[in-house]
Amino acid sequence: MAALAFDHLRKSVWVEVLTEKSIDEKSTVTSIEEESPIWMTPLVKFLIEGELPADVKEARKIRMKAPMYTLIEGVLYRKSYLGPSLLCIGPNQAKVVLREVHEGSCALHSGYRTFVAKVMRIGYYWPSIRSDAR
Repeated sequence: MAALAFDHLRKSVWVEVLTEKSIDEKSTVTSIEEESPIWMTPLVKFLIEGELPADVKEARKIRMKAPMYTLIEGVLYRKSYLGPSLLCIGPNQAKVVLREVHEGSCALHSGYRTFVAKVMRIGYYWPSIRSDAR
């Protein structure tokens, strides 16, 4: 092994230092107004203020669900084990996402399970995603 020479296998690594940002600003998504309150409202209130609903059963549900969610810069996300955090959206935004994935630039015409997996892979979540996709 000592007799072998590896000098001919040297490699060069080129490094380029960028002086300007390649992206100037954050990308923005079209804002769609939701009716108030939506499914996220009790979770957000609990995560920000620690406020629980008056109903004991509902309060227990919120306490059980809260560890699965996080607030990032005031926006609710569902934690994901195998992928990125999923942006939580309301019913009006969900309709737009479903329409776009089915008919728009994503153009996915498949079974509902594959459809749900695609929507979650691109980063969206809402509780009725499976029944809405069906």
